Amino acid sequence: MDADFRHYLRSAQGEEPAIGLGEARWAETEALARRLIDATQAEPALRALKQEPQAKKRWDLLLLSGLLQGALGERAASLEALEIVGDKLAAAKDREGVRALLPRFLTPEPVSAAVRFLHHLARTAPEDAERIENLRAALDIRPNDPQLLMELSQILERTGEADEARDLRLEALELWLKLDNAAAVGDELLRVVEEDLPREPARAAAILLHYAGAVPWEESEPILDLALPELERSGGGIGSWRDLDAIFGRAPQSPAARKLLASLLRISIAGEPDPDAIVSGSGIQDPAASIASVRARLPKILSLPPGADVAHATWGLGKVASNDGDNVSLEFPGRAGHKMSLAMASRSLDRLPPDGLRVLSTREPERLRGLLEAHDSQVVVSALRDLGGTA
Repeated sequence: MDADFRHYLRSAQGEEPAIGLGEARWAETEALARRLIDATQAEPALRALKQEPQAKKRWDLLLLSGLLQGALGERAASLEALEIVGDKLAAAKDREGVRALLPRFLTPEPVSAAVRFLHHLARTAPEDAERIENLRAALDIRPNDPQLLMELSQILERTGEADEARDLRLEALELWLKLDNAAAVGDELLRVVEEDLPREPARAAAILLHYAGAVPWEESEPILDLALPELERSGGGIGSWRDLDAIFGRAPQSPAARKLLASLLRISIAGEPDPDAIVSGSGIQDPAASIASVRARLPKILSLPPGADVAHATWGLGKVASNDGDNVSLEFPGRAGHKMSLAMASRSLDRLPPDGLRVLSTREPERLRGLLEAHDSQVVVSALRDLGGTA
């Protein structure tokens, strides 16, 4: 075995030296690794290293192992050793040492540890430009990391990139909520209400409703109360029953809670033909009706809401007059006030979009004729509506 290698191992019996790219032990380790590799002694050297008691603890022995394994094409084992060295460098605040090791974690393809080292370089960089560069590189590897997104957002906002900063901040909040980490979102909610809700009502409202459905009512009620005026100004149609169901499930039976829930429900169903009938029929305004019963009834009402256009194979086009969650009343030509169970109605009726071709041809034939004669693109849009598409 190489005499320098034996001397190196003997010197590793003492106390671990200070770590650093500029330390003499670092240069000695790199030089020894090169000599062993050039002399094709990497494999026997690794076998000897494995016998050393401190082989998996001392940074110098780990660095030597990592360099030798890398030369032998054993990338996974090499990076396992070098990752510990990188963490020790980061703990010692040696940015240049971390930077020197980083390329090994990036090529030929990046590994997870590269994100951690890029994050360290970003946090300790002296200039915003370098912070941004390192965070973007980390996000290229792990694009759905909310912490990285939030930190990049904060720097971009500081450097005047307001639009991208807002987009990344909202994306971070969305990801935290998907990860069931509502606590990470709490400090940003006031800003979501005051700044984001007026600019991006649908996206901001989705964040607020997701949060409210994930935390106790005592935590969500104040933010929902604060957001309510802006939600109402938005024109409604924000959110859906799916967004509200979890919030209803956490609410108490109090009059104040019912009033807030009724307002949120009215906003979410503003696009339905008769929102008042849905709110009234849901029971949310009836103190005698439990919120649990409201939650059970609302999806049934919304499946065929009052005022909805429907089609029957025999009777043609009609409307839903009422739906109490168990039975529906229908208006068809020659069958005014026809009643049937919701289960039967769900099987025998097709709900039609109000701006689809089938409804236009029956309810507004002159308007449809004018659209056709003008070759208006609305005809294509209406056809897509009938097929369940959007445009």
